[in-house]
Amino acid sequence: MIAGAVVAALRGKAIMLPATATIERAGITGLSPEQLAALDDLLSLDPETGFTSLTSLRTIPTSPKPDHVREILGKLSAVRSLDIARNAGDRIHPDRPRRLVREGRLSQNF
Repeated sequence: MIAGAVVAALRGKAIMLPATATIERAGITGLSPEQLAALDDLLSLDPETGFTSLTSLRTIPTSPKPDHVREILGKLSAVRSLDIARNAGDRIHPDRPRRLVREGRLSQNF
């Protein structure tokens, strides 16, 4: 049932289906519907900036100014408000993030 819902959601968004094992792992991540909705919201574009919330969260200032420290702490609070277990990333194979980065870089060339 869960895998069917994952497949239906991917097809509904016209996303190419990954391998069956990937769909199975996605279905057992243990995230609540509220957490999934919050993660989806991170991908919506902010009309003012033209960036997604996820992009804003990933952009970290490098200079140690007091305003920047407050900004970083605000971003940390936003991420922690998703209430995802801190060790959730331990279930992800170490090569997966590298693959996602590589695919993201390739998609920027189109």
